[in-house]
Amino acid sequence: LPHHPYHPKRYIHDQIDAVTRKRRAQPDRLHTIKVCVDCIDDTDFTNHLLHAASEGVLVQIQVDWRKMTLTNSANYLRLKKSSVELLGVFCTPKHHKIEVAPDMHNKFIIFGDRAALLGSFHSTFDRWGANWESGMSFYSKGLCRLLDNIFQSIRGGAIQKYTVDPLSPFNLLYTFGRQLLPNG
Repeated sequence: LPHHPYHPKRYIHDQIDAVTRKRRAQPDRLHTIKVCVDCIDDTDFTNHLLHAASEGVLVQIQVDWRKMTLTNSANYLRLKKSSVELLGVFCTPKHHKIEVAPDMHNKFIIFGDRAALLGSFHSTFDRWGANWESGMSFYSKGLCRLLDNIFQSIRGGAIQKYTVDPLSPFNLLYTFGRQLLPNG
């Protein structure tokens, strides 16, 4: 249930409040909230992100461009008209090896440099209610750095060959797996 203490909605609001408090306590430092989800359409979440931005928190959001342009959402429109950085990721390439059109399906939020939420939730709590299949919350500077690297890789993406190069610093498909070097 969305009001259960372990539902991501409660955790998200608590963490947004924490980052906003840090911003007030340390106005000379950069405080950020980075949202990387396929779709964002929850009124409370949108209001809270806009409030954090008005308090001086740098809010950056990445969504699936195709999915959001098909969503007739007043919340999405309010985010587009605000000072929040809202990027639409287009990841439905045309290639003969692609059998199913992929979506940008990341689901993580980084709160500052210490807290993160990663899971299978959708940030459309207004419409879907309980949508919380699995998830993990972290209080880890290292994990936040890792997720931030993924966030920045997606943010700075470019058109490239449809392949996964395990030695490449960036893979737009952000697929991680094992690799075997020629020397074993």
